[in-house]
Amino acid sequence: MNNQQKVVFRTPQSLVHIRHSITLMQYKCWFLLLQEYKEHLQNGSEVDEDGFVYIPISKISNYLGYKPSVRDLKDDLEVLRQEPITINYLGKDGRSATHGTGFVSEWRVAHNKVGFVLPSFLKTVLMMDKETERLFSILNWNIFGLFTSKYEAIIYKLCKDYLPDGETPLFTVDYWREYIGLGSEYPEFKKLNQITIALPVENINQSSFCDLSIEVEYFRESRKVHSFKFKIRPRRLDIPTNSQLPELYDCFNDMRVMYDLDKQIALMEKYTEEQVAAIIQRANDYATDLESNKKKVNISAIYHKAFAEGWGLEELNGKKAREEAKRIKKEKQIQEQAEAELKTEAKAKYRESIETAFFSLDKDQQEAILDSIEMVLDPVFSKTFKKDRKAGIIPTSLFTFHLAKVEKALFQQYS
Repeated sequence: MNNQQKVVFRTPQSLVHIRHSITLMQYKCWFLLLQEYKEHLQNGSEVDEDGFVYIPISKISNYLGYKPSVRDLKDDLEVLRQEPITINYLGKDGRSATHGTGFVSEWRVAHNKVGFVLPSFLKTVLMMDKETERLFSILNWNIFGLFTSKYEAIIYKLCKDYLPDGETPLFTVDYWREYIGLGSEYPEFKKLNQITIALPVENINQSSFCDLSIEVEYFRESRKVHSFKFKIRPRRLDIPTNSQLPELYDCFNDMRVMYDLDKQIALMEKYTEEQVAAIIQRANDYATDLESNKKKVNISAIYHKAFAEGWGLEELNGKKAREEAKRIKKEKQIQEQAEAELKTEAKAKYRESIETAFFSLDKDQQEAILDSIEMVLDPVFSKTFKKDRKAGIIPTSLFTFHLAKVEKALFQQYS
């Protein structure tokens, strides 16, 4: 083992105290790569000749709950390659040191799989069994993967690392901004607190899947908050495995982020499954339009606004109205066709009954009826009618054009 592999780490925080300037989806993707590398080590698998480890895109899709586009994967991997991690740790001599690297060193996407090379420092951590075990017992995907806010994921990971201590170190407001990768956004602490601290903590505490209870303790000077820390308690519950997770609603399948069961149930109390699917489709279309114009996409914010405002419902109602009109028109056509068929059938039976009655008469009676009809015929029919009679046959037009006349003659005959 070389000197670098003998580095002594304080805590798994060496993988946590980074600037979280990446998106939630990139953070999740990175976690999946770390997990894949860990499984790679446990299985004793070899890297390829260039040092790459591969994960199938289908496996990433199974974890995320949807299939990411190849373009999105490439964009996220390139961000992970470029974004810096600055890690503080103790060297073998006990002195503090700082290590800078990217989230990944290299990546490639080909043949429905993603290849990646981790920085040497991360490989070192993952090769140390005790640290690896703690890192991945801390981050259970069935909890971590359900977060829909980047700040929920950051706070959860931070608090899991410090759970044995019961509280995190103190964060100044400025350091918190740097820690979560914020620039000048939310200049007022009230807004910063609401978006990046208070609301994420509330969501974590209310989640039925989360195994932590978190409280924020603020420190003020002249009523102005200058620092804070998170106080942590474990919540007694069984962390679900993939097979134990409750079944989620299928109408959420096309979402590009995952909503946990609590959020899905809340939305299902407001919308039908058909309406949920329409809202998601409209939000996805909007995100795709932004991406095609090279604009920044915050997909979680888009979904939040879409559900709040009921995107796509007007189009859905219009579509349903058109479909209803089409259904009514089709039913009317079917009804008219059925009525026409009944009329045709009734007319055929009527004709058959007249023919039967006519041919049941003797020859003289039949001739008398033909004489009575011939006398009142229009000249247009008269010539052919007489020609047929002269040839000794019943006129072919008798039961087609003169059915009513035959019926009248029969009535007179029998009365």
